[in-house]
Amino acid sequence: MRFCLFVLFSIITLPLLAQNTIPPPVKVYALRADAGNVVIHTTAVKNITGAQPYGFSFELSRQQTSQQAFNKSSAYSRYGWQLSHYNFGSSILGSGTIVNYFLQPVYRISNRFQLHMRGSIGMAYLSKPYHAVTHATNQNYSRHFTPYMHVGAGLGYRINEHFGVEISTNFHHTSNGNIKQPNKGLNYTTTGLSVIYSPAGNELPLYKATRNPYWKHQKPWLDVGIIYVPQQDYYSKWQFKRNYVLGLMAQLSKQVGRTNALSFGAEAYYNSITADANSRFTNNKSSVLAGVLGGHEFLFGKITFSQQLGYYLTPHPSYYSNMYFRLGLRYKLTNHWQVGANLKAHADEADFFDFRVLYRW
Repeated sequence: MRFCLFVLFSIITLPLLAQNTIPPPVKVYALRADAGNVVIHTTAVKNITGAQPYGFSFELSRQQTSQQAFNKSSAYSRYGWQLSHYNFGSSILGSGTIVNYFLQPVYRISNRFQLHMRGSIGMAYLSKPYHAVTHATNQNYSRHFTPYMHVGAGLGYRINEHFGVEISTNFHHTSNGNIKQPNKGLNYTTTGLSVIYSPAGNELPLYKATRNPYWKHQKPWLDVGIIYVPQQDYYSKWQFKRNYVLGLMAQLSKQVGRTNALSFGAEAYYNSITADANSRFTNNKSSVLAGVLGGHEFLFGKITFSQQLGYYLTPHPSYYSNMYFRLGLRYKLTNHWQVGANLKAHADEADFFDFRVLYRW
């Protein structure tokens, strides 16, 4: 009788346990070589025309292979860390070492081929920053340590069950967010070739996505938050010093797909700026700035990547255009609380990086 009960219990429970067992992500190692060209995005950096960056990278990441992960976006997410070193191909720019975290959705085309996209954020150590006396020709960056961002896309091919190759096209950007000037930013494009090694196997299962448009019936989210910017150095062009920025923001976001949302919001902040006596800008209406914003959000689990276009509602400094752009990254701590960072820019000039804490309803 005990044996029969045990068999009956096993028949009932084992399928349930199997259904709740999610295959863990598998480890992936990669070596990559990149080569490309700098982007001359403003006349101030024409002196680096013709520079051809090249570099090498090592990656340690994890590849999701479960049905549950696939259902979220019809892709298999790969995420991890990358360590890179670049020679920027110019005595003005020097070289850079970069550490970044990346997220790479991988789309299965066939048993051998995959399509992927990638977004990265990290920190770069750059060897030859601007110096007024010893290196005044570098208008791209003025600090050794500079934030780094990257987007890319490419194709992958499975050679066998453990090895594969990927070819990708990439756009790289470094900027310190106007913490110190000059800060025109370093932009460059590269083509990369990677050798991929997966000890546990690299075949992506063939799943049929379970369509569940739950987001269609989901109410818009309301996010309210505090934004803060610490002190920034004098801007050599405009001759001001920002002591701090402190403000409030609110936005509505509506999910329109499994990984996409649209947003609309407003922000207002106190901009504590002290002008140098020699400044040729005398705009005294710039203490309180307010604007409206609209844009798009990529939803990757606990991570949200946002892009927004803003318009000033208040008088603003004469060196700003009426429009501005925001690029943001947020991390979900709980169902209500989020933290993140955001870059605000005008045309080819970064304004500032802010840090923010948000509460969601």
